[in-house]
Amino acid sequence: MKPSAAIVLLNKAALCAVMLPIAGCAVPLPTIEVVAPQFKLSGKAVIRRPEKTERFNLIWERENLANGLTDTIWVKDRLGGTKARLESSPNEAHLTVAKKTWRSDSAETLSRRALGFSLPVRAIGFWLTGNANPAYPVHRETDFITQLGWEVRYESYFDDGMPKRIKLSFKTGQALLVIQKWQSAGLNSPDILVLPAPAKLNLRLAITGRRHDGMHMLDTDMTLIDLCDEIVIKRRDDGQIRRFC
Repeated sequence: MKPSAAIVLLNKAALCAVMLPIAGCAVPLPTIEVVAPQFKLSGKAVIRRPEKTERFNLIWERENLANGLTDTIWVKDRLGGTKARLESSPNEAHLTVAKKTWRSDSAETLSRRALGFSLPVRAIGFWLTGNANPAYPVHRETDFITQLGWEVRYESYFDDGMPKRIKLSFKTGQALLVIQKWQSAGLNSPDILVLPAPAKLNLRLAITGRRHDGMHMLDTDMTLIDLCDEIVIKRRDDGQIRRFC
């Protein structure tokens, strides 16, 4: 499902697992009309600083709720496990790492704890869609914007004009985001239910016998993991039940 021209929404978008070249051919910014800057995306990120380079998977969801724009960011490892979860609303932010939660009045303060530097979460939510945060001054060029001391350069796009590869440069380093997928905000409709179908990892598996119906009896220890498919349930007006794969 592609984002509409009026409402930009993102699904799990990817940010490369390997650092792509810093230099590249840039292309002009897309023209995107954003009425409600909601989105959900998944992807991978590479953050390069003088002392180290970090690579991780990323899921970012922005919702326009009654209390304002709310961001939820999941930092994932290569197997899909959640390393950190950051939730940010206009008045407070929560960071959860290894089942321990910290609270602050801003996501920027908490991101320093997780990443080692302050991440302008509220602004990045706009930058991801090719827009600047309207609350702060911005300098625009043909293929990049500069805001809050960050240079945001758009290097490639999907066929529908949504950003695919974004390079962010800040005082002490660079971040590369490669977006794989955008999800339409329509999936937040009350008539549509989106559920995860998580995979499982068998830690131990033994066949202990066979039942009368021919099915095997199993003795296993397993755990659910964050890798999953999505099941989308949508209400129909004709009362029929249809299945699409």
